[in-house]
Amino acid sequence: MISYKEGNKKFNFRVGAIIINEDKILIHRKEKYEFWLLPGGRVEMLEGTDETICRELKEELNLEVVTERLGVVSENFFQLGETIYHEIGFNYIVMIKGKSDITEKEGEFHGEEGEEFLYKWCKIENLNKVGFRPEFMIGILKNLPQNVVHIIKNELLK
Repeated sequence: MISYKEGNKKFNFRVGAIIINEDKILIHRKEKYEFWLLPGGRVEMLEGTDETICRELKEELNLEVVTERLGVVSENFFQLGETIYHEIGFNYIVMIKGKSDITEKEGEFHGEEGEEFLYKWCKIENLNKVGFRPEFMIGILKNLPQNVVHIIKNELLK
């Protein structure tokens, strides 16, 4: 995975999946954290971002997906605990191939990789109430633009 650390600074190259089912979006979080994210993961060396999102969803949820289009590219600078992050994110709008019972799940549930991650469907209008991160994505997800959005957000400058 493309991620490295220098002292208390960490770089991540991450992809996220925007999976919408009616008025709900699929989100996930690590069991140990209180905030939620788009499901996804880190890009592997020599792997295209569109390949990464398909691989991650297959590994994490046993989902076959097709990427509809790239929705949001983000450059995000933030601190979590003692670590300062520089994260590049490619967020794809994806569609589930065929029939999957995941769209029928209610409440929190675990994926294929065990209990490290929790998933749930969240009404898009409630993302700001569940501790969704990054916060700047909430407005974009509530009204997905037709063209790719590029966001640079430096939370370290607050």
